[in-house]
Amino acid sequence: MGNYAAHPKQTEYLYGLKPRREARGLTQRELADLIGGDRESIRAWETGVYWPSAQYLPKLAAALGCRMEDLYRLPGEDG
Repeated sequence: MGNYAAHPKQTEYLYGLKPRREARGLTQRELADLIGGDRESIRAWETGVYWPSAQYLPKLAAALGCRMEDLYRLPGEDG
């Protein structure tokens, strides 16, 4: 599980990742396969245990059909 970096503030994480993944009907493993990562990393990113390396943010956004900025907020939130 080397596709992540420790995040200094674990309370800040990609709030929009899990709901967007679920809205696309993707499992953690399927999303991981799309971006060249692993399921354990997706789980850690969704729960704020780890922060994704910068190389994964554009891949996540592309796989989920959103902008990178959208990963930082829940669907429907203004920002």
